[in-house]
Order: sequence, then C-alpha cells, then structure tokens
Amino acid sequence: MLLSVVIPIYKTEPFIERCIRSVCKQTLENFQIILVDDCSPDDAMNKARGILQEYPSRYENTIFISLDKNGGLPNARKVALAKAEGEYIASLDSDDYMEEDALELMLNKIQSENADILVSDYYISHVEKRYIYISQFCSDSRDDHIKENI
Repeated sequence: MLLSVVIPIYKTEPFIERCIRSVCKQTLENFQIILVDDCSPDDAMNKARGILQEYPSRYENTIFISLDKNGGLPNARKVALAKAEGEYIASLDSDDYMEEDALELMLNKIQSENADILVSDYYISHVEKRYIYISQFCSDSRDDHIKENI
C-alpha cells in the first residue's frame, strides 16, 4: 500500500461526514485510512464508522483507534503513524475535506518528482462562504530546513 491517510478525531461531529465522504470518494483506489478517536466527547467516531460502512472497499482498509485519554493532535498522529502501512502519509484534520482527486494528484506528483515530502495548497472557508487561498511553496533552498525539522 502506497498511502495512509491519518485522521485524528476530536469534537468534530458537525464536520466529520464531509471529511469522511471526501476521503471515501477519492479517485485513488487503494489506500489505508487510520481514524484516531482522541477521547472525543461527541459521537464523531461512531458517525465516521457508519459512513465508512457505506463504502465497503474503504471500510476494509480502515483502522479504528480509540485512545484512553486525550493527548492532542500530535499524539493522535504519532499513534496513527505507528499503525500506518503506507510508504507515504497524508494527514487530514477531521473538520477538513479534500477534493475527489486530491490523493491521486498528490501521489502522482510525489512519485514523478521522486520527492520525500509534498506540501499542498489549501483554502480556508468560513460560514459566510468566504474563501482564502493559501499557497505553500517550498523552494529547494529550504530543503535542509525542512529535513532538520522532521
């Protein structure tokens, strides 16, 4: 398996459906999904599980992890990374979503460039339907800085 998608879950029940459906509808066929319930007080993990059951091929490639105590995003990601089988890791917050071809485009790009890390652009959207585009370009001159901080 080339790719694992890590999704920590904490207090995101209102957003989890859009997040999980965006992952399930990816054009990339074979990838692993790792959901980490970071002791969320809401029903987000159960809701995510129910949605994934609607996509049997995605459900069978999903690992569900429930933590005993809340450790925050870094800890949830660390736990997920220990279970990841993918050569590459994509991290997605459970209140975010991605376009249907996002994983395929990212994987194609990272393979064609023989890269170790891919930093993608993103949008910030608000309830008022206002969108802000954030471009994240990393030049080769920043390569050493990135490697030092991994």
